[in-house]
This record gives sequence, C-alpha cells and structure tokens, in this order.
Amino acid sequence: MSTLKVDGIRSNSATSDAITLADNGTCTANITNNLSNRNLIINGAMQVAQRGTSSTSTGIKTADRFQILNANTDNFAFTQKQVTDSPDGFGNSYEIDVTTAESVLAADEYSLVRTTLEANTLQSLAFGTSSAKQITLSFYVKAYQTGTYASSIFIGDSGRAYTVNYTINQSATWERKTITFAGDTSGAIANDNGVGCYINWHIAAGTDYTSSTAHKNQWATFANASWAHGQTVNVLSSTDNYWKITGVQLEVGSVATDFEHRSYAQELTLAERYFEICAGGSVEYVSATGGYLEDVVQHRTVKRANPTVTLISSSENFTQSISAVGGDGNSKIYQSALRANNAVLSGGIYYYYGRFSADSEL
Repeated sequence: MSTLKVDGIRSNSATSDAITLADNGTCTANITNNLSNRNLIINGAMQVAQRGTSSTSTGIKTADRFQILNANTDNFAFTQKQVTDSPDGFGNSYEIDVTTAESVLAADEYSLVRTTLEANTLQSLAFGTSSAKQITLSFYVKAYQTGTYASSIFIGDSGRAYTVNYTINQSATWERKTITFAGDTSGAIANDNGVGCYINWHIAAGTDYTSSTAHKNQWATFANASWAHGQTVNVLSSTDNYWKITGVQLEVGSVATDFEHRSYAQELTLAERYFEICAGGSVEYVSATGGYLEDVVQHRTVKRANPTVTLISSSENFTQSISAVGGDGNSKIYQSALRANNAVLSGGIYYYYGRFSADSEL
C-alpha cells in the first residue's frame, strides 16, 4: 500500500484524510478535515478599523469587534490603537497604551478588553445539551508586565461563566497562548441575533472581582467575585505599561490549529454586519416651487438588526444641512436614507453627498 505526501503532510491511504492512487491510475480523495471557516472570531488579526486607528474613549473605536471597558477608574487614561507591531505572519495588533496611571487599584475597579459573538453563530457548540463541545481560544499577546492574567467567557442567555488564567513570561515579547474550555452541558445559547457570549481579557481587576473561585476552570453561575480570579497584574499601574493582542481564534475542539488568515475583504464584510461606513448622494432637478433632496443608500452588508444611523460628513451646493435617517421597519437592515432637511430650493439642478455610519453592534 503506497503512502503519498500531500502539502507536506504524509498521509497513509487507510486514514480518513487519505488520497488513494488505484492501479488504474485513478486518484480518489476522502477529505474529512476541512479547516476553513473554523475561526468564530471576527477580525482576529485586527486588520479592519473602520472608525479609526486611535482613540482615548471606551467602546469599539478602533479595531472592529474589539473594545476596552472600564469601571470606577477615576485616574486611568489610555489610548486604544490599531498598530503595526505584530508577530511574524501578521500585519496588525490591538493595543491598550496607558497614558495616565491608576497606581492604586481600588476593590471595585476593573479594566478589560472584550469581543462579543452573535448567538446564532455559536449553535455548533451545542451548549446546553449532552453533546456540548470543547472550545479552544488562542491568541498572541505582548505586554510590558509579566505575570498572571485572567481571561473569561460569559454566556448571557444562561448567566454562566468560565474563568481561566494565562501567564506572560517575557516582557515586550510576543507569546502565543492557548486555552481550552470544557463544553457547557447546562447552559444553552439561544439561536437568535443577540449576544451569544462575551470573551474578556482582564488587564486590571480589584479584589471585588478576584476573591472567589466560583467559576475558575469550570462553568458555573456568574459571580462578580470570580470574574477575574487569579489576575495579579495591574496594567493600569504605570505609563510604561501596555497590552497588545492579535491572532485571536476561537474554534471547536481541544486543539489550537494554526490561525485562520482571512483576506481584508472577507473580514470587512463580516465586520460590516455590525458596523458600516456608508456613502450616498443624488443629483436632482427641483421645480421652481422648491422641495427636498433625498436618497436611499443600500447597505453593502445586511445588518444584524436595525442600525443607528449617524451622519459623519456632507458636501452640497446649498447651505442647508443634511441629516441621515433610517428606513421604515425591517428595511433598515438593508438600507438607510440621506435627506436635505428644510431645503427651500428654487428651480434648478442640485446635488448633495453624505457619508454616515450604520451601527448595529451587539
């Protein structure tokens, strides 16, 4: 029985991934290990940053689908960035850079980086059933401070959480971390367009969030005191500190496969389900009695839910302002509208242009 080497992997013809050459020269393949579309994370390589590359605000402001959240931090100031510092094979990372330190961390203070996954994308996990699958989270991380950090997953539908620890061993060095979570047989994830789970990387946590082991290394009902159990590093403590991440992958199973690189165009389309920069305009003839200028703009990507539409900029050959409004009912997920409000125009040809965002974030 012959053995063939395919793409650098030697496969015996008796295995499930075999490529068999028959005596008559016919080649048959039995491929059961398709590794495409295995990464449940959107923008894990931090390629897409529709809103900009730097911000001093919380929320999703730079790398799409990733954000920083803080609570009760009275002195802490930071810049969140999409940067080019990255491990080999990547072009970008997401950075939290401390600009004003919170040297003494109160019990009720925390800071974390988060990405949120839509519930209907997680049905393959079979959570809440006896067939619940293990999931593996992998990522590259770089920080000035070495030590123990916490990462957690929270399932909103079931109110259950799972907290684990990882260690940064070397300062200012990219390290890959791999964390496997057991499948949760007790907590189901609804099959809808709401929040399926929150994935958190804690960068600072007061004792209100570290004093319990309720869901450390296991699924259990969420408890504030166990949210960041084991976190000993306070990234907020000095302006020398920073924390960076890229290559984020969440996949079914107990093995972390190589990061699934998707093209910029693929990641942009996936991200646009939640946030999209739209542009539109019109050239119209207005009668002598005057009127409005109005245009419907089709979204490139169907939104998760009716978006919040916000005008970013406009240009026109008349002085009235342009506002952005959504469509009617469910049509908002497909289109938005631009309108020149209160435009009392004399007869003639007029144009206008508008650039706006359609926000449907979880």
